[in-house]
Amino acid sequence: MAAANAKVPLVDRLVPWLAGLVLAAPVVLTRYPPMTDLPLHEGMVALLRHHADAAWAPPGLYALNLGHANQLFYLLAYPLALLVATDVACKLVVAGIVVLTLGAAGRLAAHLGRSPWVALTLAPVVLGWTFFWGFVANMLGFALFLLALPLVDRPEARSARGAALACVLAALVFFAHEASALALGCAVVVFALSERPDRRTPVRLAPVAVIAALSVVEVVRERAIATPLMQLLEQHVLWHALATKLSSVPRLLTGAHGLWTDLALLAPAVMLGGLNLIVRAPAPEQEPRARRYAAIAAVLFIAYLAAPYSVNFGAFLYVRFLAPAFAVAVIAAAPARLHVGARLASAAVPFLTLYVVLPQFAAASDDHTQLDALYPRMDPASAVDVLHVGKRDKALLFEATGAGNRVLAERGGRLAFSFAEYPIAPVVVAPAYQWYGTVLRLYADPTSLRPALDFDRFRYALVHGRDAELAKLVERGMVPDARMVAVSGEWTLFESTHPVLPLTAKDVSLPPDPPATLQERVHAVVRVQAP
Repeated sequence: MAAANAKVPLVDRLVPWLAGLVLAAPVVLTRYPPMTDLPLHEGMVALLRHHADAAWAPPGLYALNLGHANQLFYLLAYPLALLVATDVACKLVVAGIVVLTLGAAGRLAAHLGRSPWVALTLAPVVLGWTFFWGFVANMLGFALFLLALPLVDRPEARSARGAALACVLAALVFFAHEASALALGCAVVVFALSERPDRRTPVRLAPVAVIAALSVVEVVRERAIATPLMQLLEQHVLWHALATKLSSVPRLLTGAHGLWTDLALLAPAVMLGGLNLIVRAPAPEQEPRARRYAAIAAVLFIAYLAAPYSVNFGAFLYVRFLAPAFAVAVIAAAPARLHVGARLASAAVPFLTLYVVLPQFAAASDDHTQLDALYPRMDPASAVDVLHVGKRDKALLFEATGAGNRVLAERGGRLAFSFAEYPIAPVVVAPAYQWYGTVLRLYADPTSLRPALDFDRFRYALVHGRDAELAKLVERGMVPDARMVAVSGEWTLFESTHPVLPLTAKDVSLPPDPPATLQERVHAVVRVQAP
């Protein structure tokens, strides 16, 4: 790899890292990135930071749950959160992931004898579907997967020392994201099968054994943590149709900007590879290695087509293999050298991507700015329910309501739903204080909030909605169990009028004749108002 990289001019090697900085700039410079799950991840970082703070949450409510897969993001953000605010810490780590992904893609291209400029065409994927969903663990795993591939592909990986390094990399990728580790394991198997078997083959496959062992241990440990959400989602293995997966490829790479926009963003990467295959530009000595990587891309795409939608508590399982398959295929098929015109076209892709996604950043920043005005109106260490009412803005590629989950990072306490309900979270609600029935009911349908009952438990409700008339109906539906405290943009803060139970109170089942849901109350108000 060093020899291959030495042939690449320094400027070419630096270009992907510089493009990554450009792509990451709005993550840091705007109020908050348009990432649905990032506020939930930030909540976990805040709970780690305040774990011994009784003013943040009652002692014993949360328990540390370290050492699981997908926790590397928290271990990177937590030290930063000791120095800066948790939102800044999380944004810095996300920005670092964006830079690392393009940089690692450039290193992989150089390893394959390809122009590192091709990495710039992956910008729409880096700020794509996984970004808008806020799957930060998956993003980190993807970056480390690309970074690890050249290292596990070296001839030294067949030696004891090289295999040890490969095993460490495999473990690191596993703790970033388990699906990314499975993708890396597939790559190692392809490397091994492309070589003549000998006594060093088991050494070459050692990282696969590490990933398999860690996966088995993970399954056993997860079974010991019976959170309400896990109990709900582990009941079924869900599948999506093959036709749906094939038709969804563009939007699951770029984030669903619209079919023609998605195709336009992906076109430079596809055209570079297609042109190279036509003119057969790569040097002959690079072809065997390129074929190995083409095989890796094919295996990962087959995994995308074959994998289920969800297993246990994890959703969108099959999608996690698509971006690695696409990135490896694009890099493997790319030309060894790009002329000035092709370089300019590649350089334009990150800026075109920013042009397309900046309205999403602006919308997310507005959403979080509105909430910033409400957090000071809430007492710390309270139970909060976050919910949406009415129609959603179809122009947004992220879930605006998810922003309200930042209340856990700002004020502590507990939420109706947080990642503390996941068995692999670094901090989980202690079994004695889990609200099984309440969590499952509100997770399935947030408008199933029953004000007469649930405001015994929740001190506040943060309600998001775009319809001003509907907001007035919701306010009437909350009476007399909650009063409206403040309105900020599309958000309304309600406070319970009941004597509120402690955060460590036991959960209760619905009575035989349960009180009306918020949705039922709103409908009742509408019927009364109807002429």
